[in-house]
Amino acid sequence: IEIIKANNTSEYKTIETLANVIFHERMTPAFKETMFLLSETVQAIQQQTETEKYNYYLLNYTAQTVGYLGLQEKENTLDISKIYLLSSYRGLAIGKTALKFVDAVASIKSFEIIELIVNRKIIDLQKSIKKWIPHSEIIGQHYPHGHGEK
Repeated sequence: IEIIKANNTSEYKTIETLANVIFHERMTPAFKETMFLLSETVQAIQQQTETEKYNYYLLNYTAQTVGYLGLQEKENTLDISKIYLLSSYRGLAIGKTALKFVDAVASIKSFEIIELIVNRKIIDLQKSIKKWIPHSEIIGQHYPHGHGEK
């Protein structure tokens, strides 16, 4: 498993293409379209990386990009904003490796808090985070782009 920082339009386009597939698999059409337009297009990714302290990473498995990770740096917090995998690549320890990577980034950059932005119904992901980042604490939900439920 290889994690590569996305730094250019071509890599952002790869993320946009993946997001379109993954969102189609996992989300309702209205939610998918809103979420996609707000945060998963090349233009949105460029804006986030240039003005909102986001970093995107491609998740590669056997030389193929099968997912992506989005992290946002805040004062003393590293937000896991996005962690998506193609459904056919789940269960292969790619997510676990990505979470260990997040923990390493937080440690290297001295972030005190790792925050997960997630739909609270995704219990399996929350359990995985507690398992692979044992000192983490899921303290609530934060939905800056409307990706949550009321």
